[in-house]
Amino acid sequence: AYVTPVLGIAAGYAAGAALGSALGGPPDASGALGALAGAAAGLLGAREGLRRLGARAGMRPGLRAIIARGLNEAEGGSSPGGPRDDTGGTEQ
Repeated sequence: AYVTPVLGIAAGYAAGAALGSALGGPPDASGALGALAGAAAGLLGAREGLRRLGARAGMRPGLRAIIARGLNEAEGGSSPGGPRDDTGGTEQ
């Protein structure tokens, strides 16, 4: 989605500058207009390509499974850090 508009800008500038110098006009001004046209074409092309990819079932995100959460401490399980140390931090 990023490369297509950038390529459109580069190609549009090159085509506009070549056309401007062939017609005897300033190549920078016609190159800038060509770059704007190339950017618009690149954005529209990227948007259309992404829309077509999104239409495919395999390219759309989907929910495959819901995994049950583990037991918490109140239900008899251990904390996420591992088993609890009930000694209070003092070892004898």
